[in-house]
Amino acid sequence: MEASFPSPIAAATFAVLLTLGSSGAIASAVVTDVNGSATPGDFVFGPSTIGWAWTAPQSFTWDGLGSTFHSCCEYNVLSPSQATLLIATDTPTNGGTTLYSGTLDSAGHASFSGISVTAGTTYFIGLGNLTGSGNYAVGVNIANWVPSQPAGTVNLSGWYTGASFQTFIPQSVVAGVQQQPFSAPILRFEGTVAAVPEPGSSALLLAGLAVVTGAMRRRVAAASPARRARPR
Repeated sequence: MEASFPSPIAAATFAVLLTLGSSGAIASAVVTDVNGSATPGDFVFGPSTIGWAWTAPQSFTWDGLGSTFHSCCEYNVLSPSQATLLIATDTPTNGGTTLYSGTLDSAGHASFSGISVTAGTTYFIGLGNLTGSGNYAVGVNIANWVPSQPAGTVNLSGWYTGASFQTFIPQSVVAGVQQQPFSAPILRFEGTVAAVPEPGSSALLLAGLAVVTGAMRRRVAAASPARRARPR
């Protein structure tokens, strides 16, 4: 029995599919951040709810949010796992659609099913349940407290507070002094970005498509005389 080999069309098709499969998404990692490498400044008791409007700098599939919270023994600091996390298209007061609602873990991190993020679109991120009874609170995750901030600190447009994050407090600097440190959160956005095929992969894809097209044309050309010769 003669060995059976795949047809040129089948082989080329396999090469094309292999190329497409190799140009998928990379493993989940930090895609972008706001003050991601900063260390929280001096501890300060804040309100029970703090939220921000964040505009995505690029498109990606968002599946995790991480932060760094202040933890110091001389204060009654609660674990970040007490905090709730809301991710939505807007604040609840403005009728935003909830994309994720849950809690952080003890490391100040949350994982969730992939959220499709579009570059240039603004999303709402809200932390709740930040204070307990008495002088107990979750350590703030802001880059620093007033009057000074480290060079390179990123301040968002302001921050939201209130039971439904209904109160917006705009970012403000007076005489060079930052008045609203809660506008500088520490946030790390994790996810995957669709990988762009490398030049070699693109060349292989085009070569495979050329082989498939050529083989189909030859088969059509070979079959044409037979069709004309058939009796009616």
